[in-house]
Amino acid sequence: MTASRDREWRVLLALVVFVTILGKSGDALAPALVHDRPLTLLALNANDLHLGLTARRTSPLAYALVGVARRLAEDPVFYRLGATFGPSALDRLERWFPGRGLKHAVSRTEAWFRRFALVAVAVEPGAAVCFLAGATRMPLGRFAAANVAGTVARVAAIRAAAGSRAASEVVEAVLAFVERRQTALTAATACVVAFACVPTAGAWIRNRRDAIRDEKEARRRHH
Repeated sequence: MTASRDREWRVLLALVVFVTILGKSGDALAPALVHDRPLTLLALNANDLHLGLTARRTSPLAYALVGVARRLAEDPVFYRLGATFGPSALDRLERWFPGRGLKHAVSRTEAWFRRFALVAVAVEPGAAVCFLAGATRMPLGRFAAANVAGTVARVAAIRAAAGSRAASEVVEAVLAFVERRQTALTAATACVVAFACVPTAGAWIRNRRDAIRDEKEARRRHH
């Protein structure tokens, strides 16, 4: 790998690490944030559940801006990984994120992605789909248009659904339950997230240690 490609890999990897930390933080702190800081929760992790629970506690414009921006945040990163490094990136990502299962998700998704690529990007633009969009050389403009349009439509649909009479009763009941047991639920979600992150944290430590060792060996050979 050339120096420029190695630098790009490091930047993309750092971005994946950053958005992963944001998402896990949102999962861990959701019970503590959903009532008083709903936009902070969406900035950390705007998954479908969090979008549904915060829909009635945020203004439409702020909800749309934060929700759409957060859901789009990591998509171009995985598109670029696929476009620049292709399948070779999957093994390297598995080393850093052993619990994510991206390689398996890509192999499981690839067959139908090739038949319904644009629909997949619009409807379910997860890491595997965005990676495949880059790896299969989907034009960037087409990817961006489908990605943004699909994300805006999904966020709008979740807000509309959460605002319906039947759904709003369920949402309010869930929020009331969370508010009554906020401390216990926050402790529980934080413990679950921490436990789930153990394999990834171990992988990061091992890979950082290996990188430092390789750099030292390279310097010794150079001198």
